[in-house]
Amino acid sequence: MSCSCCTPGLYADDFEPYIDANRLAQLCRLDNSKTRFKKPMVRPEQQDCRLQKLPVEVYHNCLQFLDVGTLTSMRAVSQYTRSSIDSLHHYKELYKYAPQALRACLSTAMAPHIPLLRLHEALTTMECYYCKQSETSESVFGDYLSLFKCRRICAFCARNSPLLKPAELTHLIMLCSQRKSSLSAFSLSSIPHLKTLPGSYSPTSGDHRSRVPRTTLILALSIPLDPNKPLAGREARTLTSGSLSDDTKIYHHPFCREEDESDISPSIGYTSPETERLATLRYTTAISLPYLTSTKKLETGVLCAECNLRMRYMERLWFAEQRHRRMTGGNFIASAQRRDRINELRKTASRSYVVDTDGRDGKDLSIREHYRIEHGKEWQVSQQEAEWRERHKGPALPLLTHGHFWQPPKPAKKVVEAMAVSEEMET
Repeated sequence: MSCSCCTPGLYADDFEPYIDANRLAQLCRLDNSKTRFKKPMVRPEQQDCRLQKLPVEVYHNCLQFLDVGTLTSMRAVSQYTRSSIDSLHHYKELYKYAPQALRACLSTAMAPHIPLLRLHEALTTMECYYCKQSETSESVFGDYLSLFKCRRICAFCARNSPLLKPAELTHLIMLCSQRKSSLSAFSLSSIPHLKTLPGSYSPTSGDHRSRVPRTTLILALSIPLDPNKPLAGREARTLTSGSLSDDTKIYHHPFCREEDESDISPSIGYTSPETERLATLRYTTAISLPYLTSTKKLETGVLCAECNLRMRYMERLWFAEQRHRRMTGGNFIASAQRRDRINELRKTASRSYVVDTDGRDGKDLSIREHYRIEHGKEWQVSQQEAEWRERHKGPALPLLTHGHFWQPPKPAKKVVEAMAVSEEMET
């Protein structure tokens, strides 16, 4: 497995596998800047419009239930409408703390399908929506926004969740044109279409990243199907996650290249439920979204360095063991226990945590609480793993900087002792 210290060209200070907010700010400029109009704004009492004569509280109560696309169009109606939307509490906080979310909704043509209240709820909610709706009902911090349903998601769900599987519109039209197809072209027109932004998307930085042109995506599970018509082979692979059971499911780390992951395929003839292009398209449907606390403080997620180092070490260990088995003629297929172990490590290493939960009871959301429970006194690193960590200096993942990870602060007692020793040496 490569590392940032010995593999040039992989280390990136501003690495972002999903939609780049900085580039989006240049392509999609919002009209919220102060503009000097030629004529002064006409007050509501000077107009015959009944809507504008409403009290501002009632007017705001009506505006907050609209979608982002309608609000953007209404901003061009009049100066009074624009000022009313600017003073709307939910819209004001979104523009101030997360303007990249508004830009992403407008640029991908998903704004008419995203209510303002839902987008604001995603900003003020820290838990991943799909992790909370899963069978385990676990609370995981989500540091990204899914543009399909405008829900806060974690990086692991953005890469592995079957509920967020995209499907290309051109591919679906080809399936509809086939004879005895279970899909209907009319049903596809009534589903929200997400227009991707052209750019590079993948867990790889530099020249190795995949260039994706502008295409149209549809959420696979939102396509209505005829229950009386069974899905064909290509339709089933496009719309569902396959017939794989839980014991043969393989997860992937969202910030790790495929060649850096060990082979845990259940058999030699195993076929992945998604292609490389489909995996790349998953990165075009999400954008980074900070969490706004009750004290109006932005919290961004950090990864646990210990969990990522343990994952990298186990991946490297199994990779070497599998290579030895191939050379000696042994069974190089990963067992069910091995797959479960590496899948769990990849899932744990993908989780992000907040440094401060603002006084909330965030057992699975705070990095300090996670480190105290998971990496406390019982956490032990073998001598072989310690030597491997010493040889592979740098971030826990080769494509991320040190700022993406959190390390516990060193005890102050050791610092005081070191200062005392240095003073004795000087005397």
